[in-house]
Amino acid sequence: MGRLIRKQQHIVGCEVTAQHLNIAHLVSGRRPRVEALYQVPNLGQSAAVLRTLAKDLNLHNAEWTWLLPQDDYQLMLIDVPEVPEEEVRDALRWRIKDLISFPLEEAAVDTLLLPADAFRGRSRMAFAVVTRKEKTEPLAAAFGAAGLKLRAIDVADTALRNLAAMTSQSPSVAVLSVGADESILNATYQQELCLNRAISLGYRDLNPAPTDHSVSEDLTLEDQSDVRLDSLALELQRSFDYFETQLGLGAISELQMVTQVPLDPEVYRFLADRFNLNTGPMQLADHLDFPTEVTEADIARSAVAIGGALQWIQEPA
Repeated sequence: MGRLIRKQQHIVGCEVTAQHLNIAHLVSGRRPRVEALYQVPNLGQSAAVLRTLAKDLNLHNAEWTWLLPQDDYQLMLIDVPEVPEEEVRDALRWRIKDLISFPLEEAAVDTLLLPADAFRGRSRMAFAVVTRKEKTEPLAAAFGAAGLKLRAIDVADTALRNLAAMTSQSPSVAVLSVGADESILNATYQQELCLNRAISLGYRDLNPAPTDHSVSEDLTLEDQSDVRLDSLALELQRSFDYFETQLGLGAISELQMVTQVPLDPEVYRFLADRFNLNTGPMQLADHLDFPTEVTEADIARSAVAIGGALQWIQEPA
């Protein structure tokens, strides 16, 4: 009798930024493989552009996950009405109608339920992921017209959750995604997103350039860096306290950082000492196979795209 062979999945994660598309092509297996990483100019989302992109990268037979830019959606923490599970999404739509600045009928809403024991079981809470239909419906139509398979339209926050689930065995993990001028802190409990917070500090603040002439004469660059690290630590402390005391989910046990520009090792040492946590850059290469020509900078740049694809990769039976 012949062996049953499960067909490999080819999943593409595509993170959209103002200037570029960061694309990760993953292939299923007992240890998922990153087939290739790309960064290409963002030329829009028309069917013609998508068709050409897929042809040029040989991704026309893959399933795509499209990750919306952060400016295109909102993540709102709201309480869940006592309704049957299948009615939660519709009920949350009505809860958010007074919280958004556009008509409810123009909104696309998805939900991420927090663990039942969050907030010590006082009330069930969920994140409502809200965007305008004008951001999602034309995209879905363009994929259809291009003859491509759109598996999901997703957001960076769930991609980071997927990465934390893959890279850590700790029950409570914080992931800090460090952008140029702003960072996003997510915290998960038993692989579910429980906390999301924006921090107005980025790698330009944490890695100030030696030629930065905006520093006043009575404040050296080293002092400026110390001030910014203290500010980051304060924001993290507030978030960790909220996770432990208000959510009631215990202490954060690990802090992983995702950054497209390498941070000074002192940043990691400072945070590890301040919080007595295992702190460092997320080590994706310890959990995924990459092509030999891929660099650490390539992996860091593509982390969110990789996380978007991971949710749909199934392990072989």
